[in-house]
Amino acid sequence: MTPKYVVYECENCGKLFYRDVVETITDDGAECHVMVQLVPEHESADIEEFPMCNCLGGNGEYVITTPRFTKH
Repeated sequence: MTPKYVVYECENCGKLFYRDVVETITDDGAECHVMVQLVPEHESADIEEFPMCNCLGGNGEYVITTPRFTKH
């Protein structure tokens, strides 16, 4: 399988957000390294230096709104 997205959990607010994978560097089953698509920041046209949650100025269109399930 080829990775399509990388999901991040914001350390600031706990929301999940994602970035599209643009290049797979290594994918040998045990280890996977990818390059993700950085997007313009929310309040400017500047491209992110790293993937950012919308609470830190990232683009809110990439926030995952599906409820998270917890193990019981």
